[in-house]
Amino acid sequence: MLGQAEIAKIEERLNDAGKSVAELCREAKIAETTWGRWKRGDFHPSFSKSEAVLGAVNRLTGNKATADEAA
Repeated sequence: MLGQAEIAKIEERLNDAGKSVAELCREAKIAETTWGRWKRGDFHPSFSKSEAVLGAVNRLTGNKATADEAA
């Protein structure tokens, strides 16, 4: 599951690749407000949503990483 530290690392990867959170959300098929709730710690993503986000990050950044490395 993605926690706040992993979310920060994902945003850093996106930034390094010149991609936005909005692009990530579109690719992962989640609402930007959902990302914000996860980031604030209001809610935690399900396993399937975590996998969708990690897959989207890898596609957008061109990097392959495990859940621990991606996040």
